[in-house]
Amino acid sequence: MIADAGPIGVIVLGSRQPEAILSRQIRLVAAIAGQAALLAQNARLYAQLENQAILAERGRLAREMHDGLAQTLGYLKMRARQIGRWVEAGQTDKARRALQELAETADDAYLDLRAALDGLRLTPGAQPGADLAAQLRRCVADFENQTGQTVALALDPAAGSTLSMPAQAHLLRIVQESLTNIRKHAHAAHVTLALALAEERVQLRIEDDGQGFDAGRDQPETHHGLRLMRERADLLGAEFQVASAPGKGTRVCVEWRARAQVTHG
Repeated sequence: MIADAGPIGVIVLGSRQPEAILSRQIRLVAAIAGQAALLAQNARLYAQLENQAILAERGRLAREMHDGLAQTLGYLKMRARQIGRWVEAGQTDKARRALQELAETADDAYLDLRAALDGLRLTPGAQPGADLAAQLRRCVADFENQTGQTVALALDPAAGSTLSMPAQAHLLRIVQESLTNIRKHAHAAHVTLALALAEERVQLRIEDDGQGFDAGRDQPETHHGLRLMRERADLLGAEFQVASAPGKGTRVCVEWRARAQVTHG
């Protein structure tokens, strides 16, 4: 069995009777060996690509955790020391208010860590054949449990069936990041999430009626998350748009061709 990289296996023919194996049988087995070698080589290449996708996705998640959670932990450390100085100075009211703020920040950091760990479980190849609609519902259920808000869902199962596992991972992380921004910053009363397929185009739309922001200017508290979503949309080969204005809510829209190729790295 010969592949491009050289021999990868052997098929042995044997018989107790002299000259029992004919040349046409040898040619048949040689052809089978060639096909088997090709299949084995393709399987190895597919496994390598899958491993590369997994490593690339974990690297992205590690960067997200470093950029987000590491900064939060640094702030918590600094703030805790500051509170300690206020306690020593007898400024108990100021320390009490700061402790409440510290607890809220720690709660947010815990939820961000949960989202990052969920992202690891959604790594490409980790859940072959997983249903995208079911995973979106799980993301929404987590958000609803954390916030007490209800999300209006409209999911077209046909839209998810067009996506590869790497594409699903990117899309789910965009959803997670959008919902995290809503939880932290929007103060919204209503949230909707829709996934639809029409005319060979797939569209994901996440909307809220919260306080919004000036989408034409960088927002320090949301810029990091928006940048991460844009990066994933680029890997998905998708168009990414954010529409928002102060007091007018926010709409995040991701749209791509149903058969678009997805970048792993």
